[in-house]
Amino acid sequence: NQWEVDEIQKICESLLETEDLGSEDWELRKKVLYDLVCHEYYERVGCKEMMSELSERLCVGKEEFLAFADMLNRSGGCEYEKKAAALYHQYGREDKYISYLESHLKKEGKTYAALVDCYQRQGNIDRARKTARQGLEQCRDELTALFIWLLVDARRRGDVEGYKKLYASAK
Repeated sequence: NQWEVDEIQKICESLLETEDLGSEDWELRKKVLYDLVCHEYYERVGCKEMMSELSERLCVGKEEFLAFADMLNRSGGCEYEKKAAALYHQYGREDKYISYLESHLKKEGKTYAALVDCYQRQGNIDRARKTARQGLEQCRDELTALFIWLLVDARRRGDVEGYKKLYASAK
């Protein structure tokens, strides 16, 4: 119904124009966020972008963004899980970000590279190395970051033969 769509868009536009949206009670904002996440209706009526912007304006501070990420993650939608992972990463929940990456490796080199980066930041170099090698075996695209990481790692460890072999296979 076009009238309904127009009304939803007007409400969203009005809310987005509100300067102090984040000052409303968190419980109320949380209920609105829950409604936005749980009802795919908004996507079907063409309000997806507005709803995404609105959801980000409803959160103020790390704890609220992490609560929103939990909502997105529980929703089970692939796009929502990806957004939740980005929020986890942004707000310091590396454990949840790593969990997302580990469960979404598939055949994308950039996902393996992001996971390698996380492991390296945690000081888990062996796991980073294993993941980088696994990425080279599993993926056919976006391998540059993995090759570079493994080359730097081989040089750092003084593995001349491994470095030469890896360098030759990268060409």
